[in-house]
Amino acid sequence: MTIIAYIMPMQKQKRIIFITYEGAELLDMSGPAGVFSTATRLAPSAQYQILTASPGGGLVSHSCGLACQTMPAETLDFTHQDTVLVLGAYAQSLARALADSALRQTLIRASLTSERYGSICTGAFLLGASGLLAGKRTATHWAAQRQLQHLHVATQVDPDKLYVSDGRLWTSAGVTTGIDMALAMLGADHGPALKAKVARQLVVYSHRPGSQSQFSDLLSAQAKSSGPFEGLVDWLVEHLDKPVRVEDMAAHARMSPRSF
Repeated sequence: MTIIAYIMPMQKQKRIIFITYEGAELLDMSGPAGVFSTATRLAPSAQYQILTASPGGGLVSHSCGLACQTMPAETLDFTHQDTVLVLGAYAQSLARALADSALRQTLIRASLTSERYGSICTGAFLLGASGLLAGKRTATHWAAQRQLQHLHVATQVDPDKLYVSDGRLWTSAGVTTGIDMALAMLGADHGPALKAKVARQLVVYSHRPGSQSQFSDLLSAQAKSSGPFEGLVDWLVEHLDKPVRVEDMAAHARMSPRSF
């Protein structure tokens, strides 16, 4: 009797490639990288390889003062298993990056082959400078939306989205929304159960859908609180497990109920 053993082919790793440069925002990379590395650790079916590249390679310093070692972006051969994301930065560092033709060429090459390509925060300006936003819907940091729309009239900048996926192009708003976008990518790859498991592991309060506004009503209320009402919103959040009376809020503000 002949026994034939069938060996299941190993699942090919998906690569998550971050394109960075001097002065870029490190959280744009470390947040999403944490999503994919946690998924790889928690689920054998989710195998991601995380790479960091920059024009020329070497040690790259970021806006927070921390540096990381990178591989030369010019040496990357992009494949259909790749997700390529470029980081954002503040004005001066972003301006220097926009003038880097090697960086733009890397993004153009990535857009031709990779499974997904995109940006976090103001990295969208680098995509625009590379001609990759024309005819696409995009998201970027709320403070940069008007400028991005002015510079790239052929794109539709969505002012009310945390992240936008338009075909293979994925773009997100400011900094921490890169985590939300990475969770959405993970969900697209491996389903909602693993996405939820990773979010719990990372102690993410909730995976925010891309359609959620960049502006938080709670943060707006906190910012507007002043004088005797300063801190009241925080106090209310901490006491949502019980009925709160006007008298209770007045006491916290050190006012009479009538004056409150």
